Amino acid sequence: MPESFSESLQRLSAKISYQFSDITLLETAMRHSSWTAENDGYESNERLEFLGDSLIGFVVADVMYRRYPDFNEGKLTDLRKIVVNSTALSRVAIDLGVGEFVLLGRGEEAGGGRTKT
Repeated sequence: MPESFSESLQRLSAKISYQFSDITLLETAMRHSSWTAENDGYESNERLEFLGDSLIGFVVADVMYRRYPDFNEGKLTDLRKIVVNSTALSRVAIDLGVGEFVLLGRGEEAGGGRTKT
């Protein structure tokens, strides 16, 4: 019997060693906009992606600010751009194997959306 979406999310939760207090956030996070375009009534992950990108940027900036007290604003900004960018974050997601859990639309799936960086 094929694995249900709920079962795959439980497996993802175990894989990343994190228990979500609100599993609906993980469900939304795994819905690519290409999938929601083909399936009415569901929210895509885009708003959560915006929030997550902002939080990652903040955390990285805070760590760099504390770790490199002698760096000026320009140098800190350049360093943050290297660490926080879509290619670097995509690579982390690929390394974690998150792509197998994302709901993709047919076109995105056919275009190799699970492994795009």
